[in-house]
Amino acid sequence: SNGSTSSDACLSADPGNSVPDAGSSHQTPCTAGHYQPNSGESSCTEADAGYYVGGSGSIEQTPCDPGRWQNQTGKGWCWEAEPGHYVDSTASTSQTPCAAGTYNPNYGSNSSADCIAADPGYHVPAEGSINQEACPAGTYQNQTGQSACNESEAGHYTDSTASLQQSECLAGTYQPLTGQFSCLNASAGHYVETSGSAVQQPCPSGHYNPDIGADSLSDCLPA
Repeated sequence: SNGSTSSDACLSADPGNSVPDAGSSHQTPCTAGHYQPNSGESSCTEADAGYYVGGSGSIEQTPCDPGRWQNQTGKGWCWEAEPGHYVDSTASTSQTPCAAGTYNPNYGSNSSADCIAADPGYHVPAEGSINQEACPAGTYQNQTGQSACNESEAGHYTDSTASLQQSECLAGTYQPLTGQFSCLNASAGHYVETSGSAVQQPCPSGHYNPDIGADSLSDCLPA
């Protein structure tokens, strides 16, 4: 007889393989996402979150490199850090969003230094952003790395996007509100002598002014 007469003829599964069923004539390599460091095992082990097993027949799992992450078990790959994020450690199970005020347009970033501070005139209002946004008219920003823009103050205006500074309303004009992109002409019967004014002044009693935009008390004429 050619049949085996002893259990000594049964071979242990090699590392990187398993034999799940009794009576097997062969061993089965561990599939991608699984590994087995020991011999004689009936199953393979799933790769942990933060790790992967790229091929079959593996005896070990591999940690995800910085710039990559994996939040699930039993996977054969790691995700690249998405734009707006970074992964600065090995075996990471998550990616970290760039802070508000910074942005990152690239995949696979491995450091918070890859998050770019917003330029003056721009802002990044939310974490995990892939680009910066221009400050709208009526606002400005003179610093880097900001999450918001400053509203133009009363007596001032900002007439373009991505402005670094606000401008004073000129004499003859005023602006009582914040966040504006233009100034108002002094009304007839009024004047504004100084720049940066939030209010206009009425001509004194007994005087009048038929014109708009007057910039001097002398524009008020005696009745």
